[in-house]
Amino acid sequence: MPSLIGLLRLFKLPFISLATPAPETFKGKTILITGAASGIGLAAAQHFAHFGASRIILGVRSLRKGNAAAQTLLSTSSNADLRVDSWELDLMSFESVVKFSEKCKRDAGRIDVAIMNAGKASTKFELSPDGWESLMQVNVLSTAFLSCLLLSQLVTTSKKTILKTGDGLGGVGLPHFVIVGSDAHYQVEFRERNEKDILAALNTERSFKGHEFDRYCVSKLFDLYIAVELAALVPRVKGSPIVVVNCVTPGFCASGLLAQSGEPPLILRVLQWLVARTPEKGALCYVDAASKGEESHGQYLNHQKVWKPGELATSEEGVELRAKVWSEILDELEKIRPDTRSLLAFHDEIWGT
Repeated sequence: MPSLIGLLRLFKLPFISLATPAPETFKGKTILITGAASGIGLAAAQHFAHFGASRIILGVRSLRKGNAAAQTLLSTSSNADLRVDSWELDLMSFESVVKFSEKCKRDAGRIDVAIMNAGKASTKFELSPDGWESLMQVNVLSTAFLSCLLLSQLVTTSKKTILKTGDGLGGVGLPHFVIVGSDAHYQVEFRERNEKDILAALNTERSFKGHEFDRYCVSKLFDLYIAVELAALVPRVKGSPIVVVNCVTPGFCASGLLAQSGEPPLILRVLQWLVARTPEKGALCYVDAASKGEESHGQYLNHQKVWKPGELATSEEGVELRAKVWSEILDELEKIRPDTRSLLAFHDEIWGT
């Protein structure tokens, strides 16, 4: 259950205005969004289409729902050149993540923007087919895995663009990799943080029961960790990153995430009705994150601004925890794909540096 202070902050949401980008900000761009069959993901896809994207790839659990979402996009968009693809992606399965990334490499070509939107909230302890507690699997391990598998594709897109045109330095015109976080990370307790093996400690029913909301908070803290660590690995030219990586929160939105969590507290249901942003409003935060300059690289974004993250992201303890958690994540991913770390070992010889 969120803290009283956290709940009171939600009353500010209706009074915070959100900007929209210029009409052709994403003209000619290919946009990939996970969890895009409905809710904020689909709303984001509609925004990107409106602001000029030429191709949108929807990563969806259900192809039936994904194909319906694709038809909705095409039928409601005034963009005559828009192409929409719906590809299967289930973050509860590492095998599905691998297949999706392979399809991206085979069929997507360039990717200009990737939005890691798919996520899960639950009050029920559930193990994935891969043996992980479902929030850790979906929000953390599979999100990190897909990010590791796709980031190199955005690096390639950037190198081709810069070598061809010489444009893009400064971040705005460069590819963007956006991981969706949450303000919930400010309220994290993270009782397992002193455990020798943190991921293993989080993978037990005993640690989950009675701490369901904190588990969600922990998973979103880890998403911020992932974004910061990936940002540090991106190659630079003339001191600037060639892919902008950031973490964004859409704010408290009236999406399906709360209903998906099981039986949310009555106060959250009331607040969702009273003050929550619409999916369309929340999705504007994604669009903004995907068009921010390099000042957003490795940063947390809230209300379309660079925002100071919570204590366990910024303190000395938080920095140490981030390094430990990231190392544990990579250790687990290398059990699935042994070359995971080498996928992130980008080289700068092409720039002569």
